Amino acid sequence: MANPQGDLNNTFYLWVRDMAYSPEYYAENRERHLAYFKKYREKYPEKEKARHKKYRQENKEKHAEYERKRRAIKRNLPHEKYSTEDVIRIYGDICFICNKKIDLLAERRSGRKGWENGLHIDHLVSISKGGSDTIDNVRPTHGICNLKKNRYSFTARRT
Repeated sequence: MANPQGDLNNTFYLWVRDMAYSPEYYAENRERHLAYFKKYREKYPEKEKARHKKYRQENKEKHAEYERKRRAIKRNLPHEKYSTEDVIRIYGDICFICNKKIDLLAERRSGRKGWENGLHIDHLVSISKGGSDTIDNVRPTHGICNLKKNRYSFTARRT
């Protein structure tokens, strides 16, 4: 196989091949590969943007978890890993606000058909108000119930 100088795609292939068989190789050449990936991202920003978009679409739960964690860390708040399944298993499929059953198969994104009855995971005390991103601070709600309550925490509304 030809290895033209500066061919980023070929270099990437060789690096991946070496990585698959040698963790020691990665440890010894970590800085070099970080520099390579930085150069690649700068040279092909549209490919990087497309790759991120594809990842977000294919891994919505992971991306949502990442965003929640990022916001909590930014505000120096406690956070823990939990999934939608964890919330449903612990709290059930009844809306915490209106006490009606949530349609778990309905669309979850606001503005799409049927989203009003879809599942939203709501923070009792929002991260922006100092609430933690932990399983103890979230509850299942309907999309419409979550948005109608606005930015008030449950503790503030019930007192």
